[in-house]
Amino acid sequence: PEIIETIYLKNDIAQHIKKAGKCVGKDELRPVFHHILIEFSNGLMRIAGTDAHRLYYSNKIETDFKGNYQFVILGDFNKVKKATEIHLLANGNLLIDSIEFTVNIELKYPNYAAVIPEYSTNIVFDKKCFAGLVKQALPTANSTTHLIKMSMNGNIKISSEDIDWGKETLVEMDYKSKSVIDHEVGFNGKFLQSCLALIDNKDVTMLTGGIASRAVILEDSNAKVLLMPVLIAQ
Repeated sequence: PEIIETIYLKNDIAQHIKKAGKCVGKDELRPVFHHILIEFSNGLMRIAGTDAHRLYYSNKIETDFKGNYQFVILGDFNKVKKATEIHLLANGNLLIDSIEFTVNIELKYPNYAAVIPEYSTNIVFDKKCFAGLVKQALPTANSTTHLIKMSMNGNIKISSEDIDWGKETLVEMDYKSKSVIDHEVGFNGKFLQSCLALIDNKDVTMLTGGIASRAVILEDSNAKVLLMPVLIAQ
């Protein structure tokens, strides 16, 4: 198809497309969650992907496109190797790194920005060490919910328990810094693992308000990953 316009980007967005693609859903009843969003607003763009449990969203990236527009796209996100320009095709689709992505104009992407909380407190920890604890705790987590508890009190404790099989794990580590109150939060351990894999920084800053029912945000140098908690039965 013929290229009708080319948008030039200040940064390579290939990693953002791949990472957003790792957070899309597979639910046949909610096809919008199979897509990622490329959003333009006043010379800035952002890329987002969500399955309603996890949300990846890039920092804003400078571009020469001054319009306000949302592209809800579907395609092989993982194949993109380099992307410093986006071509708009005559058939309405996008061409990125010679790969054509289908633009779905029927689907309205959820207003993801509305669910992102503002936090002034956090906890900072070593990513590799923390990911190791999650990996240790997963085998004894409930096989349906994959529930892992993260307790922040003096240090970080990661625990899991499978009541049916009478198995449990408790492992701990020190944090680097902490401004949030002591509290405990539950996560789907598999989702937590997948979110950690999207963070490039050696140290992870987890933004949290210390409320077990509210999402946490893992902060990277050029993106953020939001993760919904799993409620812990008292």
